[in-house]
Amino acid sequence: KEKKSQSSHKKEGTIDVFSYTDSIRKNLAFLPFTSVQYEFNNQFSKFYIVEHSKVYSQFQNFSINFNNKNQITVDGNPIVRKEFVSFIKDYVPFVSKDKQALLHINFDENISFDAYIKNKILLSEVRSSQIEISPIEFVYNTKKLPKCGCNL
Repeated sequence: KEKKSQSSHKKEGTIDVFSYTDSIRKNLAFLPFTSVQYEFNNQFSKFYIVEHSKVYSQFQNFSINFNNKNQITVDGNPIVRKEFVSFIKDYVPFVSKDKQALLHINFDENISFDAYIKNKILLSEVRSSQIEISPIEFVYNTKKLPKCGCNL
């Protein structure tokens, strides 16, 4: 991204995308990631939220984790993949009440690119006027995370 942003060929209004084959519609699809900022190795959203509590206190914060076993947790609680979208759409607004919900996304660094894209597509289905997705994505190494007793 840095190299591209300093390029003399950069056009105003261009966006960065991942391309993938949409197997349902049987065509090439694009997933924008221009606004995504990546935090690597020893960061996990729950620690980051605590460290930056002044910024995030106005939100109802949720840590979503996609581990390298293709499992999903929401605030450390396992969620069945096929129920993820409906769970988020029902549970998050209920718990958030009057606050804007902000989902903080974590990915194990050992997931495949294919799994990453599938998880990003899954996440795109939960965004709504009540549910935002943080532009910061955490790509972690389990060996470098602080000990927390967390269910990753």
